[in-house]
Amino acid sequence: MPLPFAPKPDESKVYQSLKDKLVSEVTADQFDSLKGSVYAQGTDGAEDEYRRLLLLGLASDQVSVAGPIPGSLQVIQIDYDEAATKTVFSPGSGEVWLYVGSSRTSATITTGSITYRILINDDVNSTQLCIISEASSSTGQAPLWDGADQIPVPIYIDDNSTFKLKTSGSFSALQTEHGFVRVR
Repeated sequence: MPLPFAPKPDESKVYQSLKDKLVSEVTADQFDSLKGSVYAQGTDGAEDEYRRLLLLGLASDQVSVAGPIPGSLQVIQIDYDEAATKTVFSPGSGEVWLYVGSSRTSATITTGSITYRILINDDVNSTQLCIISEASSSTGQAPLWDGADQIPVPIYIDDNSTFKLKTSGSFSALQTEHGFVRVR
């Protein structure tokens, strides 16, 4: 039942915008776009639109009130052949993601040593926010980090931050995988 002064459900912007879609077909981008078109005034039926957005978000697995959003896990593979800083993951507008871990699938040191840092950059102020982990090695197969159980968790990143991997040293190949799951 709509709130007083709210438009009827068949006149709702929320329902009209996606009326030709099955709930299971609603994407995160479509939901975020729809959410961005609803005014935050709280009057003239907007409160009912908020409820409709929440219901649609819950039904389409685009919103969660109890943890990670189902089906949002991403594992990102990064390949290096020289020392560099690479962006591993940068959330979209309005998104919040949980970092769930990293692994090294291969690393071969040619001469000298390799150092890698897993870090988060503050994109608003263009600064390095924190180093999550750092490790160095000078033998054949290098560990991804020292004391992996020491990585502080949980680590959330949003659209104001970027998850990066920075390497230095001499090596011929490095391949890493990093996991993220969307929570908002």
